[in-house]
Amino acid sequence: MVESTTEKMTIIGPLKLSERQMAVILLALTFIPVFFPFGLPMLPSQFTKDFYNVIQGLPKGTKVAFAGLFSYRRFVQNQDAVRAILRHMARLYPKPDNIKMIFYNFFSEGGMPIYNNIKYARLEEDFGYVNGVDYVVFDFLAGDEAALSTVASNMRVFSTDLQGKSIDTLPIMNGIRTLADVQLGCMLPYEVLTFGEQVARQWGGRGLKLIDGSNYAPVVSYYGTSVLGALDADRGMAEYEVLVGIPGSEAGKMDIRNSVGLGIMVLATLAIVNSLTTKNKKKE
Repeated sequence: MVESTTEKMTIIGPLKLSERQMAVILLALTFIPVFFPFGLPMLPSQFTKDFYNVIQGLPKGTKVAFAGLFSYRRFVQNQDAVRAILRHMARLYPKPDNIKMIFYNFFSEGGMPIYNNIKYARLEEDFGYVNGVDYVVFDFLAGDEAALSTVASNMRVFSTDLQGKSIDTLPIMNGIRTLADVQLGCMLPYEVLTFGEQVARQWGGRGLKLIDGSNYAPVVSYYGTSVLGALDADRGMAEYEVLVGIPGSEAGKMDIRNSVGLGIMVLATLAIVNSLTTKNKKKE
């Protein structure tokens, strides 16, 4: 007995497509945006717009303290979203009125993942940022929430920065003693969800206004009081990349999802219309 190799056909509108052909269409919708993004419209959430507006409204010379539970895994996964945040801040004002950035990392891999992301954002090449003058990165500080509390009361807890320069020689740290001496706190993407709540409790509890560049859920209890904006995981990062005009991997992944979703909706709609049309013809 010879087994039939006839492929099942699905009639979609005026088209007759096999299951294999439909699979190829969906596969194309997955891979084409990787090389040629469709740029489908993406409506940002209110949290993302809040995050954007806080940065956009920063006064000249604002000093921002960054809190990171930022690993090399996060650097690989979220480097484009962090680049968008840093470049958004950096492009607001030319030197010497530019936004000053002070980075603390509370993950055991230390300050290098953050330093690498600063390099990836090209702050020095494109905006003239100088290490120790316009930004500074400190190494790992152990202690979890206690470490956050320590920085809140003593931002000079380190005697040197990541490059080994004495903190007393860094112009950016002039006049910086506690969180009361900076105007905004920004959380970088973090590994453990409870970190967002800890920062909101220890830094926001001391009156510092915050934005969360990682998740909305951990800071929901503080939103609208100490936390004024948040990027809600991958979708929020994608929305933000598009909103600031610096698209990266998160926007690309969202474009792929939207393309595949749109393709499925179109095929399903055509199939339904064809089915209804066929039924009407049979009744006639």
